[in-house]
Amino acid sequence: MRSQLASAFEAAPIPSASRRTASTDWHVTLDFLGVVPEVARATIESLARDFTAVHEPLVLDRLQWWPESRAWVLSATRVPPALSAAQARLRDRLRASGLRVDARPWQPHVTMARAVDVDCSAIPAPIVAWPVRHVRLVESLPVVGSARYAQLWAHELT
Repeated sequence: MRSQLASAFEAAPIPSASRRTASTDWHVTLDFLGVVPEVARATIESLARDFTAVHEPLVLDRLQWWPESRAWVLSATRVPPALSAAQARLRDRLRASGLRVDARPWQPHVTMARAVDVDCSAIPAPIVAWPVRHVRLVESLPVVGSARYAQLWAHELT
């Protein structure tokens, strides 16, 4: 899957002034929590550990430009119902635990590049099947000119 993504991203005509996302940073966010106190981490890990296994891959097949964040993303035109349900349950449980969750509807995607001011909707999108094998808690790290992520915790789905 990563080699498929790498080939697709390498072939994409991303403007040279843009910043490609490093392959080590590719992920599909289940929910963005913002700044979370360290004491909430055990709650988050416990809730994520109960994430339902999803046996159908997420097929990323739509290249989009998100002008508000100046990003090119590879997203899914169809989300497996089991994945949508598992994400909604996780979001509800996070909210019920007192954590702030993203108010926007969930749009699973992988960010290809940032600082892009060009629409990519006319570019043919690659089709990549992303198997849902792990749930991870990651922290976004401020890095000059980019976003980097550090894994804090991981759980393999069975």
